[in-house]
Amino acid sequence: MERRDFLKVGVIGGAGTAAVGTLGCAGTTGAAASPIAVMSPAEMDRFLARLDGGLDALKTGEGHLTSMYPKLDVTDPKYPKQEKLVRKTLRSLLLVGSFNDLPEEARVHPGMQARMWNGMGEMDEAMLGMTSELEALTPTERADIGLRMRKDPGLGMRIVEAIDEDAAKAGISMERRLHLRSIAAEACARMKQSTPLLIDEYVTKVNKVAARPATAAEFERRLVAQMGEDAFFQLRERTEMHARRWNVASTDPTNDANGPYAPKSDPHQRSSTVLSVGGILLGVGALALLIGGICVSASLGGGVFAMTAGAILGIAGLITLIVGSIMRAAEG
Repeated sequence: MERRDFLKVGVIGGAGTAAVGTLGCAGTTGAAASPIAVMSPAEMDRFLARLDGGLDALKTGEGHLTSMYPKLDVTDPKYPKQEKLVRKTLRSLLLVGSFNDLPEEARVHPGMQARMWNGMGEMDEAMLGMTSELEALTPTERADIGLRMRKDPGLGMRIVEAIDEDAAKAGISMERRLHLRSIAAEACARMKQSTPLLIDEYVTKVNKVAARPATAAEFERRLVAQMGEDAFFQLRERTEMHARRWNVASTDPTNDANGPYAPKSDPHQRSSTVLSVGGILLGVGALALLIGGICVSASLGGGVFAMTAGAILGIAGLITLIVGSIMRAAEG
């Protein structure tokens, strides 16, 4: 596919995704469970291996912000910190997006569950770190970035195009990269209207989420209020059933959370708060079941992974950081 055509598809995808709604994650909260797991243990092994490869490439690969957008000044003292933040944001978006690409049964696979729980710490670091960076911008800096975006309407998407090139090198799928562009199209449109307004809106959202109780009981109460009791208990029953099914299927050690594709345990996880702020912002829910904490998407309907608060915050923040760095380099 030609680069120009790819960009067109990305913009079209953004318009279609925005129409789906603002809750974000793919889900089947009202659908009947299939009698068998949609993906076999071997298929899940391959999926997890590809996911791990993409996550590792985004963490340790040769691509840097300068390769994403060469006008950056690597002597800027903020550069190393911001590069790490960008990597964490992209890894978090890849992990959550890949989770939501899976059918409901496959999301409960112990290897996928381990990756989601172990990724919660980095989701927090990405979302809270991005919020801190945006919050620290002065009113003048926010206004200047918004003005630059309006004077050069294609700047944001050119930055995303450069990021996409690194994502392609990391082996990220076309579908996942199109989702990234969908989010970026929405973020760029909002930033052109008013970057200060967007920053204030999402900083406020993050602070509200951070102030809420994150216990299992509180999260279940909110899900019941959103979904209704019948839909919630149907979801919980299906989730328990899927987990039992994988436990039976996982006779091979490669299928479980301790197999060769399993990530190392993260001390951030399984604390008294069952869900991180980053996880909530990125649209990932958690149910406290007898079989243990299980991550589920908290969608109230179908559709593709789309406009969660965390996704918009992450991409808009990423673009803001890079535009700010370009402006500082030009001033120097």
